[in-house]
Amino acid sequence: MTKDEISKLYEEVNVPLHVIGHMKQVSKVCRILAESIEQKGIKIDKDSLLKAALVHDVLRVCDFLEFKPELFPQKVTQSDIKKWEKIRDKYGEMGHIKAIAQILTKRGENKIAHLVTK
Repeated sequence: MTKDEISKLYEEVNVPLHVIGHMKQVSKVCRILAESIEQKGIKIDKDSLLKAALVHDVLRVCDFLEFKPELFPQKVTQSDIKKWEKIRDKYGEMGHIKAIAQILTKRGENKIAHLVTK
């Protein structure tokens, strides 16, 4: 999964900007931890780990207990709300982790799909 594919996934499911920010921060923390682990001589698939961090909450909107897009720190349109409601309807019962793992698996990203479930 390339950075371009990750960006396209963000657009495809209309990930809220604050969720993207969160995933980028998680990726930074994962990078620091992975480098620390590597310095101890332990092998780690840092690339897959960082990609998993960048997609782990792509569908997080389906699990928000209180869905209040008017509180999101971005301008929200009616189109945004419709997309998010559709995602909530489709994946709400499944949960965001299983849902993104399913999407990733369908795209052949089995390793990343496995990592997001851990």
